[in-house]
Amino acid sequence: MSTAGKIRPKLTIRKFSEDAINSYMEKLDDIEYSYPSDQEILIHIDSYGGPVYGLFMLLDRLEIMSNPIVTYTSSKAMSAGAFLLAIAGNKGSRFASKDASILIHEVQTGAIGDIKDVEDSINHSKALNNRLLDKFAKAIGKKNAAQIREMIKSKVEGHDLTITAEDAKKLGIIDEVCSINIQPYKHWNIVKIKK
Repeated sequence: MSTAGKIRPKLTIRKFSEDAINSYMEKLDDIEYSYPSDQEILIHIDSYGGPVYGLFMLLDRLEIMSNPIVTYTSSKAMSAGAFLLAIAGNKGSRFASKDASILIHEVQTGAIGDIKDVEDSINHSKALNNRLLDKFAKAIGKKNAAQIREMIKSKVEGHDLTITAEDAKKLGIIDEVCSINIQPYKHWNIVKIKK
């Protein structure tokens, strides 16, 4: 498929803060308005992660778009970035460069306050965590959040599972290890890695 010279929309995700998410939403609105519904959109992830609320907001927005979504990380997709990489991309269109780092962990909470506030915060975080892990499980071909917890626990002693692109492919988080040539102003092409 030759797409050289063709303008193809892209959005780079670095943060999941409220301001960043609002900016992404505006850009997605512009893309949806400016391009036909069959035009692929590249979501380029270069992120250390961020708040789960921002991730859910972005996932919800991408889910209602009729455009095919391609996800890619060339450097790092950590925490919320890793979940976005796996969940938002259409099957067969989730990519990572060979040197990318992908980090997965469960939702973290910084609960403070009296005991009741902390308990409420923990219960809310558990519900968010289950929702996120269930979405992630579905995206990578697992049954549910419990299977994701077991996958993480079986591979690390701590809380974070950091993996290579090749390992991410084996786990079903991405579909292919390759490079995407991202040029200025909305040009991008998939470049297969030579073995």
